[in-house]
Amino acid sequence: MNEISCMCGLDHRNLIKLFGIVLATGSDQNVMMVTELAANGSLYSYLKKKREIKKLMPLNKLYSYIFQIASGMEYLEQKKLIHRDLAARNILLYTFDHLKICDPFFFTVLFKVEWILFIISICLKVISV
Repeated sequence: MNEISCMCGLDHRNLIKLFGIVLATGSDQNVMMVTELAANGSLYSYLKKKREIKKLMPLNKLYSYIFQIASGMEYLEQKKLIHRDLAARNILLYTFDHLKICDPFFFTVLFKVEWILFIISICLKVISV
């Protein structure tokens, strides 16, 4: 639970915002994260498409991307957190000029789920069903 609260407390313009999680009972015990939408996909897919159509990206855009990634990682370092898997597949295009770092495996749920939990957007109120 501490890891989830920690993730919900992160607030930086270059990190995907976690609004909450849903933990479901049953044989599969799925964990679903509710995050803000970055509909333009991953940086990896975007760069791959650019390469396939042989279109070069301007250097100023690449420098902007580098700065945004470094800014998000610096914020995590200040919070004493380690990302564990920084890769182009875990960087999402919020807009084509604005990147956000994400990681679906950023946290590990350390307890067995016996009920459904909804963690509300403020990540302080837990409702069990």
